[in-house]
Amino acid sequence: MNISILPRDTLTYDLGSLDFLWNNIYANGLILGTKGSGATLKLYYWAQNNWSHGYDVFKRGNVDDIDGAVYSGAELGYHGFYGWDGAQYVRGAFLLARATENWGSGHHGARLEFYTTTSGGGGAYRVVIDHDGTLRPYADNTYDLGSSSLRWKNGYFKGIDINGGEYMLYLEHTGSQNWLHAYQVLAPNMASGQHLVIAEGGVARSKYNTAHISFYFDGIDSPNNRLSLGLFLVDDVLNISGTGNVGIGTTNPTFKLQVAGNVGPDADDSYDLGSSSLRWKNGYFAGFLDIGSLQIGGTEVIDASRILKNIASIAQNLLPDADDSYDLGSSSYRWKNGYFGGLRIDTDAVDSTPAMFYVIGTHDPSGIGGAGIHIVNKNTTADALSMIRFSGYDAGGYQRHSGAIVWGKEGDWSTTGQYPGFISIWTRPAGGEEKERLRVTSDGIIRPGADNTYDLGSSSYKWKNGYFAGTVDAGGFSVSGAALSLKHLADVDSALSPSTGDVLTYDGTKWTAGEGGGGAGHYAPYVGDETELSTTSTSYTVMKEFNFTYLSTANITPSTMIVVVEAYNNTSGETTTVGVYIDGTLKAEISFTETSYTVKSASIDLSALSLSDGAHNVQIQMKVTGGTGYIRLTEVWMR
Repeated sequence: MNISILPRDTLTYDLGSLDFLWNNIYANGLILGTKGSGATLKLYYWAQNNWSHGYDVFKRGNVDDIDGAVYSGAELGYHGFYGWDGAQYVRGAFLLARATENWGSGHHGARLEFYTTTSGGGGAYRVVIDHDGTLRPYADNTYDLGSSSLRWKNGYFKGIDINGGEYMLYLEHTGSQNWLHAYQVLAPNMASGQHLVIAEGGVARSKYNTAHISFYFDGIDSPNNRLSLGLFLVDDVLNISGTGNVGIGTTNPTFKLQVAGNVGPDADDSYDLGSSSLRWKNGYFAGFLDIGSLQIGGTEVIDASRILKNIASIAQNLLPDADDSYDLGSSSYRWKNGYFGGLRIDTDAVDSTPAMFYVIGTHDPSGIGGAGIHIVNKNTTADALSMIRFSGYDAGGYQRHSGAIVWGKEGDWSTTGQYPGFISIWTRPAGGEEKERLRVTSDGIIRPGADNTYDLGSSSYKWKNGYFAGTVDAGGFSVSGAALSLKHLADVDSALSPSTGDVLTYDGTKWTAGEGGGGAGHYAPYVGDETELSTTSTSYTVMKEFNFTYLSTANITPSTMIVVVEAYNNTSGETTTVGVYIDGTLKAEISFTETSYTVKSASIDLSALSLSDGAHNVQIQMKVTGGTGYIRLTEVWMR
């Protein structure tokens, strides 16, 4: 049935009243309009229940939906706002409700969307209140919240995420308090070792691509708590510790400013480090200090030309910056005097410029004077020594003393005018110790360093002539390397025969060695060797080997052999044993428990061996119980 009910006059009659209300009005549409004053929809309701309705909009689903239920994205209804533009009614804004899920039992999610139009007539959805209460813009990075002239008074947020735009976060504070907070971040539940990032920004959260301001927590009230300015995954760019120390490149600075790297000005020769009134107390450098000039206490000590001056003393080593490269003084600029506790001249040169000590002066022929080296020993003790020592380096790089020229006092100098002294020469043999070899005494006597120990010349290095005004007292002579024959002596008679007769025997014609009237003949050296050898073997090992002849037809019939050996073991408590083998058979043993070279001997009765005519072999073998055994001097004597 199509029925229209119209009032008789416009804007004259009501449909019901506030006292007489229609229960419900069901209509496909409700139009309120007038050509006069604007249309007004007035909704009156009596709030008699907990939930009172202003007006409701009911929405059913499409006829194709199951049971006609609302589907996700369906418009539930809207409240539109229109205005007359002179030609037609145009919608300026509306509020739309939209389902956010397919509706069913317990599922009725929906959101509100706010739509406005611009002055050009275009419109768009601007703001959304989601089903979970989230207030958000309809489009990303499109709309502002407030403006520079219309600002919200306060905003309360648990978190805020601002992304994009010229200003990521712009805060303006006009308060008058002493402490003005742009923003404050507190994390009361931080654990020791955690970082709280206060601000972070960059192009990507990867190493070197993002910068941050962060707080490192070590513990409550800990001085190791620090504020850091750094890059992503680089925490030690700039750190301020709880004690106020600042570190660049270090996370735990121990100084007010500690830098892990080089520090330099941004322009050469432009800035000072300290001033004349504000000076650094001390400076510590492991390397060199490169400066234009140096002043100490306001006085220049090294000028720009690197000239040293105004130095009172130097309480340290003075070294050049390169070995064997610089002089101390020159031929034209000489130091007047030099006073040293010691003077060492050292070089590794192996060419024509070895280490030399030059003393250049004018000789005074009237006495001792002119150029020279003057060594003074202030020790007043008797026999005090002074020396010029000579050393070298071995293959292992160790310095070894090898010789010296020594001066020493002879006796007591307490008597006025009595200052006797000697000069001696010391040398060191291979494998041995330094020993005095030659001495010139205070009364001019030239003597060996020890009695009956050293030779004057040798079989290959002989003095040409010897001239003596007095007596030559010698244990024996040789001529051209052979023992002196008595035929070189004149008027030889039996008086030369010793009274005991056990060394030489004179038969009226010749001297012979052998059985004398008072003994059993004499021993003669047969062979000797001073080669140093060693072994760690616990069984006998051949160290040295000799041969000797037994020939009865030529009257070469030695009856006794004495073997002299110098040996030791380098380990205390261990034993070195030297065995003497004749023709492969052990005939004698000599044991050494000493830890330094010791000379011992063994005697072998050759007459008991029934030696046959011919050559016979002697082996010197050695073994140890532990450690290392050493053997050096070996002599074989025959009688």
